[in-house]
Amino acid sequence: MSAFMICCAFCAGIIGALTGAFQECLLGGIIGVLSVLFPEKAILEMVLCNGFIPYVAFTGAVAGTAFASKVRKHDLSGAAILTSLNRFNDIFVLIISGLVAVASLAFVTLLNKTGLVMDMGSISVIVISCLVRIFWGDGKFWNKNIKKISRYTNHKIEWIYLFSLGCLGGLMAGYIGKYTGNVWIPFYLSLASLIFYFLEPNFPPSHHISCTAAYAYLATGSLLAAAIWGGIAQCLMTFLGDAINTDASTHIDPPATTIGILSILIFIIYHVIL
Repeated sequence: MSAFMICCAFCAGIIGALTGAFQECLLGGIIGVLSVLFPEKAILEMVLCNGFIPYVAFTGAVAGTAFASKVRKHDLSGAAILTSLNRFNDIFVLIISGLVAVASLAFVTLLNKTGLVMDMGSISVIVISCLVRIFWGDGKFWNKNIKKISRYTNHKIEWIYLFSLGCLGGLMAGYIGKYTGNVWIPFYLSLASLIFYFLEPNFPPSHHISCTAAYAYLATGSLLAAAIWGGIAQCLMTFLGDAINTDASTHIDPPATTIGILSILIFIIYHVIL
């Protein structure tokens, strides 16, 4: 890792803490879209890949939020990822956010040396978020009240809607990737679309769908595969949100966890078994 990469990751982690972890994903999406629109501006892609891509800045901000709650005893939940940590005027919280962002970038850099075709960024998010919950949370990973959620009891038909929604998103992502030649454009657009959450809190995130569909399309060249894996991604993300991130002490990101798990499955199925 170069000095530029370390500096970029550290600064991005701090900015993520200042904006709030959730808002940082939106910022990363905007920078990603700009890097596609202006490919001649190499600095955009460098800043994105070494700093504002969510597995760097977002992960740092998630850790900073948990640290602010558990260690610094600030008045917020350790899972409050929409909260700007600037409100506490605490330099130690910002430093932790920056250092964890650097650690995540370093971890991904090491993972990439394996040459495996899976989402190393999401794997880093999973590992670091789990460590954060152990050290700066309550160490609990399962929602014991998950069976009380209506979609597991008298509204099971909701899963049909969720799978259909994911299939449509995956098909669209695969189509855009196929005809633009860049399968990651839908992922950046999905991140940028999180701005609509602030207009309507029921607006669904879709970056887990578009990213999983991209891996499926890269592995198969099939739009049908992109659609099916998009549907699987939406259902798995919903389940993970209910199981590990509801009434939780810290944030373990359901979309990132979904991307990490499914990228591993896609790699095993299409690159190892088939």
